[in-house]
Amino acid sequence: MKQELVRFKLVPKLVEEKLAILYQTPKFHKDPPKFRYIAGNISTVVSGLDGKIANVLKMCKEHFKNLCNKNREYSGVRYFFDVITSIDVKNMLDNLQGKARSISINDFSTLYTLFNHDHLLGNISWMLSKLARNSGCSYISIGHEKAWWSRQLSDKYDTYSCVEVLEMIEFLVRNCYIKAFGKVFRQDRGMIMGGKSSGGLADCSLMVDEYRYVDRKVKDGSIEEAKKLENFRRYRDDCTVCNVDSFLDIAQNIYPDSLSLTQENDDSSQANVLDMQVNIIDNSIITKVYCKTDYFPFHVISLPFLDSNIAENISYLVFYSQVLRYQRLSSNKLDFNERCRQLVNILLARDYKLGKLKKEFCRVVDKFRIEFMKWNIPDNLASWFHEIVR
Repeated sequence: MKQELVRFKLVPKLVEEKLAILYQTPKFHKDPPKFRYIAGNISTVVSGLDGKIANVLKMCKEHFKNLCNKNREYSGVRYFFDVITSIDVKNMLDNLQGKARSISINDFSTLYTLFNHDHLLGNISWMLSKLARNSGCSYISIGHEKAWWSRQLSDKYDTYSCVEVLEMIEFLVRNCYIKAFGKVFRQDRGMIMGGKSSGGLADCSLMVDEYRYVDRKVKDGSIEEAKKLENFRRYRDDCTVCNVDSFLDIAQNIYPDSLSLTQENDDSSQANVLDMQVNIIDNSIITKVYCKTDYFPFHVISLPFLDSNIAENISYLVFYSQVLRYQRLSSNKLDFNERCRQLVNILLARDYKLGKLKKEFCRVVDKFRIEFMKWNIPDNLASWFHEIVR
């Protein structure tokens, strides 16, 4: 394998001359407990290749998104459904205020373990060809942290033709070797989960499936069928859909048979969406912060300690960022207040200073005051903070 990587201008370091190891991690919050198996891909013989492919896929995702948005301008139909944060889902929910009928959360439980290699590589090949035509370029240059389209070979950066990039991706996908139980296995379905490119490979393939489904409907004149996905968003293997009663039936016509979707929520009026708890009441959507660990039957330690090797100012900035996140995910001020109170109590127990927490609270509210004005907030932000922590 090491010799074959040379043709991709890659020479593994001495510490990388090893295979991935399969790790078994317990999921104690399940009843009964289950296990998650993850193949770590840090400092392995294909780590360098994995990193290069991750940069290419990141560039392709952004390019493909822009292309889909252009298609939407012409057709009025959404072609792109991949999101990177829960705020993207929250924005969709906000646009449905007063019109929400149902919500369903659907999960690809076997996304990384059963992905058909031929289907995956076929989708990646289709995407690269389409993006190359759109860019007018035949090559991709890859730097340390990003990749970009090039019209010609470069002496300064590693540059590959689209055919070579596809060969790199195929080599990584089809040559995933893992050490476990004293033996070496080759993964003939799915992809390595601990790699930098794993999420990008899954996203890009699913994006192509979704695009081609919508494009077929538009070209067939079935515009209303295509528009059923207007209120659909996908974060990796989690699909959130509103006001669509037959999404699982539709999904069978979008995704390959090797992937199966299962609906996670039984009640169509409420669901846990990423880090949000969503409730539909009289066609309006109420959201608040959802933290899975709140429901674990054991204590989970998170957030930085002041006596750790994390700089103190960064530790306090964690509080700053969480206050902003709570505001953006909470419909009601009371839910926001309660979350902030819980967080302050946790940090005070770790010897954080109340005065410094107050300073960060006032600073973030003042900077994002327009967002916080969705509620009736007092002019005196310090008094609001003390009201919260009392």
